[in-house]
Amino acid sequence: MLEMYTYWLKTVGERVARRQYGWAVLRLILPFNRLKTKPSHDNPSPFPFHPAMIRNYLKIAFRNLTRNGMYSSISIGGLAVGKAVALTISLWVWGYGFSL
Repeated sequence: MLEMYTYWLKTVGERVARRQYGWAVLRLILPFNRLKTKPSHDNPSPFPFHPAMIRNYLKIAFRNLTRNGMYSSISIGGLAVGKAVALTISLWVWGYGFSL
């Protein structure tokens, strides 16, 4: 790094060489080192429901259903019963028009 400082000192002057040397030292410190890397974007599409992602979600859901069949059926059954009860209660409340 000292060779870089001497090169900067000869080419751009002492003030700029000190500033560039300071930034080079700060980039070596771990928290500041993260600023050098750019995040990689594997999905270039801005559309959140990309067909490849939906296909991946469906594959994962199917695998979980086949591997954990009993747990999945209990969860899906509980969800269905919960929705049916909530719908029944809401129809009963709206049917009486809030008059008790």
